[in-house]
Amino acid sequence: MNAKEKAISLLAIREHTPKEIKEKLLVKGYNLDEIEEAIEDLEELNYISYIRFSQSFISSRLKRTAESPSLIKSRLIEKGVSKEIIESAIEEAKENNLFSLALEKAIQKELRQNKDRSKIQAKFMRKGFSEREVRELLK
Repeated sequence: MNAKEKAISLLAIREHTPKEIKEKLLVKGYNLDEIEEAIEDLEELNYISYIRFSQSFISSRLKRTAESPSLIKSRLIEKGVSKEIIESAIEEAKENNLFSLALEKAIQKELRQNKDRSKIQAKFMRKGFSEREVRELLK
């Protein structure tokens, strides 16, 4: 299997950034020139998209746990996504209320488990949410 085929098999599982694909293929022993050529080809075919990756990443993370826009932003930066694309994807998620819905769902789950409200507040503030956002949902 050549680098391009391996990259396609990775993309069939989930969206990846070029940085992730490059790292995974290097670990598998593919040479850098072959990897870069494969990534370039896949970008031209629109198999790799930072925008699509960012949207998918945000949606996926927020389905599992409540994370603030700032925490999501730092995670996307680590994955090699540009700040402009991150800001756009986060803004879209905010417009669709994904962050507030995830926070509300997570807080309700914590409350059903009869956890202390101050501990709940501290937990979500550590995840990057503002005191105001958390307090409103704890009422």
